[in-house]
Amino acid sequence: MKKIVLLLMVCTLGIMSCKRDYLNVNNGNNVRLYHEETHQIDAEAESVITYKSNNEYHAEVNAQGLVKANYVGKTNVTLTNENGDAANVEIDVIPISNLFTEPNISIGETEASVINKYGIPDVVDDDSYFYSGYSSKAPYLLVLFENGVVESYSVLVDVDSSDIEQLVTFLDERYKYVGDSGDCLFYVNALSVSDATISIGVGFMTLDYEIYAMVAYMNTNDIKSASDMKRLETVFMKYIK
Repeated sequence: MKKIVLLLMVCTLGIMSCKRDYLNVNNGNNVRLYHEETHQIDAEAESVITYKSNNEYHAEVNAQGLVKANYVGKTNVTLTNENGDAANVEIDVIPISNLFTEPNISIGETEASVINKYGIPDVVDDDSYFYSGYSSKAPYLLVLFENGVVESYSVLVDVDSSDIEQLVTFLDERYKYVGDSGDCLFYVNALSVSDATISIGVGFMTLDYEIYAMVAYMNTNDIKSASDMKRLETVFMKYIK
């Protein structure tokens, strides 16, 4: 009898020593947020939980599981406990403004690739393609080339006084503002200029008494200048008039 009791005690201790930690997320694994909104992940485990964002450009998280939405897009926050168990919370940063349709940006692609996406241009020059009727709110699309590959995409967005605030919201939700030069604003697609692959420039121009916002997606890791925007404006004016 004593042997049986002793055996049961040994087995019980063995089970307890092998008991695994657990990791539970109590308030959802799919979260939708707007730019700069926050969400507290409610998670529990028997040991310390570590939180890590897979892409901090879209959302960041602190050591206590508080998520802050940055720029439009999806990322996962990965939770791990000390036992190595893991769970993911998908963070979907969604926009308030969808003022215009952004071009399918692929800096460095070939002329043939652009034609495959947008068709035959309305105007072809040595180093540029021009499309009219690109979209209802952004009727004009300009693609500039350098050495046979895309250097920049630019669109003219038809804006009136009620659209200006929407335009600012549209850009602030998607890109990091980094400064201005003259009458132009500049953004990048990363949390720091050094990590950026695209600079986004925004200026304004008037055509036939209509005001347009010129939004340019440029091939650079650095902030572009007002002179680059002026160059784009000159090309637009040549094609439209």
